Amino acid sequence: MIADPPYPHGTLDWQAQALCRRTTPDLLQAFFPGRGKRHDTAKDICSVCEVTAECLAFAIANDEMHGIWGGKNPRERRKLAELKAVS
Repeated sequence: MIADPPYPHGTLDWQAQALCRRTTPDLLQAFFPGRGKRHDTAKDICSVCEVTAECLAFAIANDEMHGIWGGKNPRERRKLAELKAVS
């Protein structure tokens, strides 16, 4: 069994409840669309997920540069991180 890589901030315990972990491989690809592709499907799933806040906080803390995390794309997460840094 391969362990998850270490992350500098937080754990992956919350992922057991994440809806994206319970999707089909085809649907999981919606969370990592190619450049210029739509994020709607992934964002719709995130909107009803019970761990969206944990997911988003983890992605921001670990500077995740790809994919939809917590219902936000990389650009949206950068803006949130910048706002948090200012306040």
